[in-house]
Amino acid sequence: MKNSIKIIALLLVINASCKAQLEAKKHLNSMENFNIERFEKHKVNGSAVYEEMDHTYHQFGDAASGYVEHITLPKPEVSQIYAEYYPDGSLKIKGLMYPNEFKKGIWKEYDIKGNTITESDYDMPFTFTFENITDWIKVENIDTSTNKFGIFRSVDEEIPIWEVNWLGKNGNTIEFAIINGINGEIVEKGNRNYKNN
Repeated sequence: MKNSIKIIALLLVINASCKAQLEAKKHLNSMENFNIERFEKHKVNGSAVYEEMDHTYHQFGDAASGYVEHITLPKPEVSQIYAEYYPDGSLKIKGLMYPNEFKKGIWKEYDIKGNTITESDYDMPFTFTFENITDWIKVENIDTSTNKFGIFRSVDEEIPIWEVNWLGKNGNTIEFAIINGINGEIVEKGNRNYKNN
């Protein structure tokens, strides 16, 4: 019975994750030009922050240097869409970024005419993906709402590694897991003392 409940919970987590990924991909593909008029309408001291259709927009820039936009998508998606635009509003760079500021997925850079200059896959060589990590976090019931939560990734001696940190349930430790970025194996799991002031 417990295994059935775990399987059902895992399927629900995967379904929510897939819906969020589709939302992010749809938004990435539809974003082509910066809406300068909308930015000017919401701008205060050179930047604009506003919500529209469950998305939060953080924008800054000007007609001389160009514009930058961070779009926070509705939960459960945790990635943000990052885009840079030329001064005329045409797209320069776009991709997904995790809030800890690492690039995720395929990023594209365009010339002023909209032709692709470069395309970089920031998920290589991670076959155990960011989405697998977020699914693992949900199954482990890790609290992602504190400022002690973080997901990091690196390549250590040619092996991709994920590290997840979170505040322990007692509030006095930072729990961590180091996960192999190829097969998802837990390499190390433990905690560090933390003085909560």
